[in-house]
Amino acid sequence: MIRSIKVTALLFVLMFVVTGCASKKCELAVAGCKKPCDTGGCGNTSKWTAFGNKMKLTSGKPICASEILADKAKHADKLIRICGKVDTVCAKKGCWIRLAGPITSETLFVKFTCPVNGRLVPMDAVGRLAIVEGVLELKEISEDEARHYAEDSGKSAEEIAKIVGPQQIVKLNSPSAIIDLTKKIALAD
Repeated sequence: MIRSIKVTALLFVLMFVVTGCASKKCELAVAGCKKPCDTGGCGNTSKWTAFGNKMKLTSGKPICASEILADKAKHADKLIRICGKVDTVCAKKGCWIRLAGPITSETLFVKFTCPVNGRLVPMDAVGRLAIVEGVLELKEISEDEARHYAEDSGKSAEEIAKIVGPQQIVKLNSPSAIIDLTKKIALAD
């Protein structure tokens, strides 16, 4: 009961805090609504599901995943809030997701840092609007780690075999996420 009240209170605060992306380029179309990551205008955040720890940032608008990917160095090593469409979820435990934005085909890797028993993010989060918070990191991962993530995302053996050598990734170490599991979204152009 207390956890439910805390989650509802968090989502209520986010409804007023999270009012849009930093740029008009980032538009996520939700059931015909074309407002920039506007959770208040495009959906009732009280129906959103919180995962992990409580978000730390109390003000500011989320930055679109596409904007982060367009200027990675600008946002590196900073605590930021990001919005985007969930592109992929770890099939084994839901311990990571990939976020997509409307401007680029590249995705942002979000690794959840909070300890959890069982599954964290459900598979049905794919195609839904998410807001995550954490510290952005530009990182090189080993071939083995890259293959591990590819396997967890359901890639074929042929696709996994094509991963050779260290890989560069843009990673958000995130203890916090909220996801609108009530409806899937389409990315606007």
